[in-house]
Amino acid sequence: DCEIHAVWTVQEEVGLRGAIPAAFAVEPDIGLSCDTTLCCKTPGVPDEQRITVPGDGVCLKIMDSSTIADLGLLEDLEAVAASKEIPCQRGVLPRGGQDGAAIQRSRGGVRTAVFACPVKYIHTITEMSHKTDLESYPALLAAYLETL
Repeated sequence: DCEIHAVWTVQEEVGLRGAIPAAFAVEPDIGLSCDTTLCCKTPGVPDEQRITVPGDGVCLKIMDSSTIADLGLLEDLEAVAASKEIPCQRGVLPRGGQDGAAIQRSRGGVRTAVFACPVKYIHTITEMSHKTDLESYPALLAAYLETL
C-alpha cells in the first residue's frame, strides 16, 4: 500500500523553483520526473548524438547535466515496459536539466527516474512528437504505478 502524489510545478527553466519546495513538502520515497527531451532523426547526425529517436517510445533518461537516474528504478521501469510490451528507449542528454534534480537532492537523497517524451524542435512553436512516444508515456507511467 502506498500514497502517490502528483505535483505540477512552475519555473523549472529558472532554477527548479516549484520542484524544490514540492520535493521537501512531499518527502517522497521515490521520484518520477515527467518532462520532455530532444528528439532527432536527421540525416547526417551520428547515432550517438541523437538523444532519442522518434517512434521508439518514451525516453527513460539515464542522465542529463542535473540528474543521474537510479539504476534499480530504471531497470524496474524497463522490466514493466517489457512485460506490458510498451516501447521505451534510454536517453543521455549531456546538458540541460529537469525537476527530477530537485527530487533527487531533497532530504538525504531520493531514488529518482525521469520520463521524457521525445520532442522534435523543442522549445519552439513547432514542437512535434511521434504518436507512439505520446501513447507509451502515460501507458508506462500508469503500468509502473500499478506495481507499487
